Amino acid sequence: MSGYGIASAELAQTNDTPPDRTSFIGSPAVRDDRRGATTTCQIEIDESGESSETRLILEGELDLATADVLRSRLRDLREQRIDVRLDLSRLHFIDSSGGHVLVDATSDSHFCGWRFRIDSAVSPQVARFFKLARIERLLSTE
Repeated sequence: MSGYGIASAELAQTNDTPPDRTSFIGSPAVRDDRRGATTTCQIEIDESGESSETRLILEGELDLATADVLRSRLRDLREQRIDVRLDLSRLHFIDSSGGHVLVDATSDSHFCGWRFRIDSAVSPQVARFFKLARIERLLSTE
């Protein structure tokens, strides 16, 4: 099988997190590469903060298979008018689908009166992606 077979990535709130922290896990998605090998990818979003600002810490892969998990969570927070600070220091991989979610969220923050920031301390893989995609300006200097 060539191309990518993608399972849906749904939000699942874990019950073993403290009340002030929430963890969302994207269901593992299975990819079939051109050689027939399969790999699973997953993203975990640890969430903490106060009522006015939430810190989302992403771990895993932000790509075509998992981008909708983050997009959905950011939409929920934006609709609730909760500001977001995004931590990508534990993110292992990001592709253009993940980058698109970040660009969209930044755009939404400018036009919707919602505060969205991406911490500048990112993993080396993410820093490389930001540089190649020429979107370093999205990183917060605060």
